[in-house]
Amino acid sequence: MKKVLELTLLTAIIFLLGTVAAFPSSAQKMNVTRIEGRDRYETAVKLSRYTYMASPKAIVATGEDFPDALAGGSLAAQLDIPILLTEKNKLNPLVEKELERLGTKEVFILGGEGAVGKEVEEELEKTTEVKRIAGRNRYETANEISNMRYEYRKDKSITFPGDFYVFVSGTSYPDALAAAPLVGQINIEDALNVYLLLAQPDQNVSGSTVIGGPQAFSFPVDGYNSEEGNRVYGENRFSTAVEVAKRYPIDVGKKVETIILTNGMNYPDALAAAPLVSNRNAAILLTKTGSLPKETKDYLKEEDIQDVIIIGGESAVSESVVQEINDIK
Repeated sequence: MKKVLELTLLTAIIFLLGTVAAFPSSAQKMNVTRIEGRDRYETAVKLSRYTYMASPKAIVATGEDFPDALAGGSLAAQLDIPILLTEKNKLNPLVEKELERLGTKEVFILGGEGAVGKEVEEELEKTTEVKRIAGRNRYETANEISNMRYEYRKDKSITFPGDFYVFVSGTSYPDALAAAPLVGQINIEDALNVYLLLAQPDQNVSGSTVIGGPQAFSFPVDGYNSEEGNRVYGENRFSTAVEVAKRYPIDVGKKVETIILTNGMNYPDALAAAPLVSNRNAAILLTKTGSLPKETKDYLKEEDIQDVIIIGGESAVSESVVQEINDIK
């Protein structure tokens, strides 16, 4: 009788184990974090606090327009330093306090006095060494940022600048937003550096890598051979960001585990996001305010993403988007 009971119990255990195997547990949900401030300036400061305990260098750019900060994202990614935003004619007090907390000794101002005024520069000079990186316009400023990146290149044996250029539209922010942290981390064959430039309307960039499709550029791009890696784009800004994210394992050697999610219809909150991307195995994806675009959702479904960090408050990325993310896995 005892043996019968033991046999019955063993059979039951085997059955239960088989049942568990037949119905695997659901995948772990992604961790969702939100970084937000009362405005773009406080959001940039909170991004800095989230990412850095200290930083001897920092970037200060205008929060009133996008080109300088987005082009500077590649420099921030390369040097692993924060981007802080300020008004044109006064240093935001939150920026002043953050630089003190970081122990920053050197600040790069991006753009001319039309973007970040002399008053801001003089205020910064009271406590830090200041270098202004500027050209006559956004395109020349992006070129000067490229030159500065060359000065700080890792491989000092390279004696010529401009090893490899990546162009994004200088009149539209979404593609530059996704591209800057990627470009800032790329080294080709561990020697040649890659630089991000803004393409002017009707500029011929044949032979260079382009991020963005026909809608992002006024010049023809149909002749580009994407198989050779000289054009990265999707059908819209959301899918282009996904295509950029797919380049990280190839171009940077990083498996994307974290997504930095930002509003793809407006730029302020994401201006300072590049350092956070480079600080983690992360990429930037874009969303609408009230719903997650199909392209973004499909990427989150298909990839082994562990964390999603939302940049901005509910007016930028609503709680309904958070719920959609929670429902994915």
